[in-house]
Amino acid sequence: MAEERARRNVAAILSALERVGADKPARAIGLDPSMLSKWKDRTAGKRQAPDGTPLSEIESHARYLAELGLKVVPETMRCYPETEIEAIFQLARARMKEMSTSRELAREHEWEEGV
Repeated sequence: MAEERARRNVAAILSALERVGADKPARAIGLDPSMLSKWKDRTAGKRQAPDGTPLSEIESHARYLAELGLKVVPETMRCYPETEIEAIFQLARARMKEMSTSRELAREHEWEEGV
């Protein structure tokens, strides 16, 4: 599970770097932007995965976050507890079982409007 999360974290970080560029994030942590290019390179890193595979700095940080149970997502995303989402799906499924066609949605709307 953490392994898959780490891969997704790496993908999110690399995608954000592609979109935003290296200048602003690098300067925010006191690095020269060229240093972030080195962070992507597996051969420049000194860390290794448990199986001995070399890790880039970004991969290493992404694994660290995954092991902490954290994930990297765009700031525009909103996170909701799984139990709340399951409750919404359960209500939706129950309501949809009562209908056989989309026309029933229109009819119900007409009833609410008093048509």
